[in-house]
Amino acid sequence: MNKILSIVTLFLLMVPVFATTINIPGDYATIQEGIDVASDGDTVLVYPGTYYGAIDFLGKSIVLGSLYILEEDESYIDQTVLSNFVNISIVPDSELNGFTFQDIYLNSDDGPQAIIYIEDASPIIINNRFDNFYLFQGVESAVIYCENSSAMIMNNVFSNGSVGNGYVLGGYILSKNSSLTIKNNRIENGYVGFAEPSGYIVSVNSEDIIESNIIINTSMGYCWVCAVISILDESNCTIRNNLIFQAYGDGYGAVVASESLYISNNNTFVYNGMGYANLSSDGTVSNDIIYGSSNTVYLDENSSIEVTYSDIEGGWVGEGNIDADPLFVSPDNGDFHLQSDSPCIDAGDPNSSYDPDGTIADMGVFYYHQVGGVPLEIIIEYQSDWNLVGLPIEVDNTSYTYLFPESIEGTLYSFDDGYNLETSLIQGEGYWLRFGEAVSINISGLSINELTLSFSEGWNLISGISTPLNISDIQDPGEIIISGTIYGFTSGGYSNTENIVPGKGYWVRANNSGFITLIDN
Repeated sequence: MNKILSIVTLFLLMVPVFATTINIPGDYATIQEGIDVASDGDTVLVYPGTYYGAIDFLGKSIVLGSLYILEEDESYIDQTVLSNFVNISIVPDSELNGFTFQDIYLNSDDGPQAIIYIEDASPIIINNRFDNFYLFQGVESAVIYCENSSAMIMNNVFSNGSVGNGYVLGGYILSKNSSLTIKNNRIENGYVGFAEPSGYIVSVNSEDIIESNIIINTSMGYCWVCAVISILDESNCTIRNNLIFQAYGDGYGAVVASESLYISNNNTFVYNGMGYANLSSDGTVSNDIIYGSSNTVYLDENSSIEVTYSDIEGGWVGEGNIDADPLFVSPDNGDFHLQSDSPCIDAGDPNSSYDPDGTIADMGVFYYHQVGGVPLEIIIEYQSDWNLVGLPIEVDNTSYTYLFPESIEGTLYSFDDGYNLETSLIQGEGYWLRFGEAVSINISGLSINELTLSFSEGWNLISGISTPLNISDIQDPGEIIISGTIYGFTSGGYSNTENIVPGKGYWVRANNSGFITLIDN
């Protein structure tokens, strides 16, 4: 127990204790005034209203958020409106959370032109709405423009906007020389035009992860190298679990790659001008559905593509590929889940991660949940006295007394700026738990094949997925994990680990806040 107390003392010394919340307009009339007086670690909390004027983070590691960050009530996002642009530069980490950007018209001839401009910074841009914007001057333009960044752009909605003009680079989310994570965003009813090259998500010499986005009813005009997702100039991107529906007009439809590489899986592309187009590029595709497109795949003479275990209308040579109606639930109403008799169910690559119901991967973005899917049982060995533990599968009852009946009551502790007594476990979190004797625990449930974990600067206590994962396979786009600081705990004390083992907990130290992903590849 003395070892644990000493670790508590060490970690608490590492946690900032003087963070301040600055209320707008309670403490200061404008957002910029609040930022001017803020220090690293502070939160500038903005109450409902409409706010004008440019915003500059001034290189500070702060959180700028609406009341949504306190209560997770989405009405606060709609009620807290920003009507100008934001600059975030030369800062390792910061956060912009819970605002609506609307009725923004940028017409400066100075470029680049952006609603949110990020340079040499890696912020989290999360839970924002962008509506009715017009960026249409003859300079490089984007709603979110990132250069030399490892930003996380997540849970944002973009609607009714136009970007382009001047036949120069343009897009909604533009990544230059960056490694972004672009996840769980929704883009609809947009226009990109008179821009070359261009798209809605554009990677230029970048290594981006583009996943779990829904992009519908988008158009492109007066452009050649353009698509919903454009991968350009020696980029190397991962594209997974995206729905792209009704991308029409000029360009290449869903995805175009120019002098680049990509790996793509479990996407659904429906009623687009084209599925994939490779221009001096190479792609690897699996578990996809491409249906209702006039041309599923285009390759120039300097390109290649490997497509496997995918439903390609019109057919495509490759292991496990099919050419069949995927039997969507209601495509006319935009529901692209699979019906129970879909040929895409359990038809994905058998060596890829299982679906959350424990069955072989389905094709497409939305898996069909099979009641009574294949259960998973994990056997975990724990030592007498204190252990670092985790919950490696999905279960109905997450109480520690149910999962670990042999544990000592009142000894489950999580860590978040200090130790907290808990009664239940959350997947991905690590915990201290004490046993009176060495035990072997059997836990049954559904497998967890992927987890995205939020890190704070300093020490974090985590656990893993349902399969062992080598630490070299951890996806860390922001490079926040400090090398050599992943520790497990055994009877011999702490030691560096090479593998994240299911059911065990681990200490990990981060140089900044951010996100990492554990995924069974």
